[in-house]
Amino acid sequence: MGRHLIAQLDRQFLRAYDLRLEGIVNGSQLRDVFEKIVPANVVEQHVFELGIQERERKLEVMSLVIAMVMSGGNHRFGTQSVMLQRYLDLGVPKVSRAAFYGWFTEGLAELMLRLSTAACAWVASRPCHLPGLLAGRTDWRVVDASTVKVPIALQPVYPGDGDYAALKLHVEYSLGVENIVGYTISPAREHEARHLVVDEARRGQGLLVDLGYASHALLDRCAEFDVKYVIRVKSGWEFWFDGRASEEERQAWLDEGGLGERFGAEDLRAGADVVDVDVTVGHAGSLRKARLVAFTTPKGRVMFLTNLPRTTHSHAEVGHSCSSADEGPLGRQSAIENPQARTAQSTRDERGAVGIAAGC
Repeated sequence: MGRHLIAQLDRQFLRAYDLRLEGIVNGSQLRDVFEKIVPANVVEQHVFELGIQERERKLEVMSLVIAMVMSGGNHRFGTQSVMLQRYLDLGVPKVSRAAFYGWFTEGLAELMLRLSTAACAWVASRPCHLPGLLAGRTDWRVVDASTVKVPIALQPVYPGDGDYAALKLHVEYSLGVENIVGYTISPAREHEARHLVVDEARRGQGLLVDLGYASHALLDRCAEFDVKYVIRVKSGWEFWFDGRASEEERQAWLDEGGLGERFGAEDLRAGADVVDVDVTVGHAGSLRKARLVAFTTPKGRVMFLTNLPRTTHSHAEVGHSCSSADEGPLGRQSAIENPQARTAQSTRDERGAVGIAAGC
């Protein structure tokens, strides 16, 4: 990274993040982390491959990447005017607003996507700290989604469920490294389930997932690849008592007029303090086994499906695990909750910056 940037960077990084990190890290330390996550030589290689510098010789790409990342943590996320000001603050030659906006191309979007993917991978490679209830897995991942309305002009690219435009931010948060390790952005109309992949790469992990990702297919994939899960019970799902549940237990857990061998979540007796029973999920001939846990909290009745064994996790510990999911990635999504982007292009460019900013 050029010497002319370093003196500016300490001040700029501190300006960008001092409200969140005061007393924890200074601008110089944050710059060092940035340089590890996004090395200048890696940026230069991508720029060469994409031909970005050939078309825009006045553009100082590394400075632009830094400016976009710093703007990604700004409440005016997606506003190119903020990025322009950050860019000029780095001491680069002045550029007109029109020329600066012209730099937001498909090539820049691809560059930021590559860098944000690398940044998330770097974060995921950090040593995991998994004490207590989290032990025994390679990592525990929280997967959650937030729907955010955007200007109506973006409706062709990001259609909502109604007559409005909205995008859906899918965030994967590692409890082991306490940071975001992956994210995708989709039209709000798309179902969450298609954005959660369970395959060989997840073997040995644990998953705490939002209700929108729950499906029979997800349970099957978790069984195939040795992935533990805790998910909220989905409305309309049917369960069959495991053969080990006695008639007395079934009567204690089901409301009067319950379905006996087959039942749904609505049939569970509301007055029962705790339900913790082995069930088959789906049709009568299904091989899909799970543990159904239900109990009452100050916030109301909660019901979960899990494949965690009782020998390691009691019903209360299953509930505690889910509370970790509720507290996980939500605090790190603020950079995109009030996007100001006016075009699909600027949204694609800036989403990469947010991914890098999360790692820093």
